[in-house]
Amino acid sequence: MITLFWTSSLLFMSSLAAPIQKVHSHNDYLQAVPLFTALDTGVISVEADLWLENGNLFVAHTEGEIDTSKTFDSLYVQPLVKVIDEQTYGDLFTKDNPLQLLIDFKSDGDDSFDPIVAALGSLRSKGYLTTVKDGVYTQSFVTAVGTGNTPLDKVLASNPRDLFFDADITSIASNPPAAGLTWSKEIAPLASADFQDAVGFFNWLAAQIGVVTNDTNTQLKKHIANAHQFDGVKSRFYGTPNQDSVNIAIIKDGSDWINADNLQHAKDLIAQNGSG
Repeated sequence: MITLFWTSSLLFMSSLAAPIQKVHSHNDYLQAVPLFTALDTGVISVEADLWLENGNLFVAHTEGEIDTSKTFDSLYVQPLVKVIDEQTYGDLFTKDNPLQLLIDFKSDGDDSFDPIVAALGSLRSKGYLTTVKDGVYTQSFVTAVGTGNTPLDKVLASNPRDLFFDADITSIASNPPAAGLTWSKEIAPLASADFQDAVGFFNWLAAQIGVVTNDTNTQLKKHIANAHQFDGVKSRFYGTPNQDSVNIAIIKDGSDWINADNLQHAKDLIAQNGSG
C-alpha cells in the first residue's frame, strides 16, 4: 500500500512498516522528512527540540539554527492529526500502543510551558493525547513527554494533564517527584539520563572505542531496574557513543528505548540482537 504525503513542502511516499518498539528517533527533525521518516521505518518515538521566540515555537537543535518555516505545528502537530484522522499508518501506533512524542524544552521552561501545552490543542481537541484527569489515566494515540527544561512543578499542577515528564533515571529511586507522590506513568512515563552520567566517566571513555565493561552493564541494569520498579515508567539513555556494541548492551540490559539517528540501522541492530 502506497500513500502520498505533502509535508514540509516535500512530496513523500510512505509504505506501512511494522512497529519497532525500542528505537527512539533522536533529533527527529533532522531526518529526511521529520516524523514521516520515522513512521515509515516503523519507529514510534520521535523527539523535537523546541525554541520559543516571539510567541512562536520553532523546531531546531540550537537557537542559531532556527528556520522560521519549521514550526512545531507544521512539522509534528498537524501531520499527526492528519495521519490519525485518516488512519494512514494503520496499526503502527494505536491507543493501546501510542506514539511517544518527546518534546525537548530548549527555552526557559516556565516561559515555554503554557505555549507548548497550547500548541498541542489540535491533538487534544480530537482526544488524541494520553491524558490524566482527576487521577484517571486514559491512553490515546500520542503520549507527549516533556524533557530538557520542562518544569516538573507545572506538570504536576496540571489537571487534566496531557504533557508528561521525563524523569532522571539516575535519581528516580531516591528522588520522588514531590512529597507524598511516587513516580508512575501518570507523571513520567519515561526516565532518561546522559549515558556518561549513568555509567561513569571511565566506562563512558571505554565505550567511545566500543568497549562495554562489566561495570557498564551493572550500572545500566541498575538504572533500568530502578525505573521499572515504578508503574509504567520506561528507560532511555542519550548521549550514547556511536558504537553498535554500546547499543547492543543497552538492548540486552533491558532498556525500553535506544536513541538513534540512523533509524534503519538501529532497526536492523535490534532484529539481529533481540530484545534483551
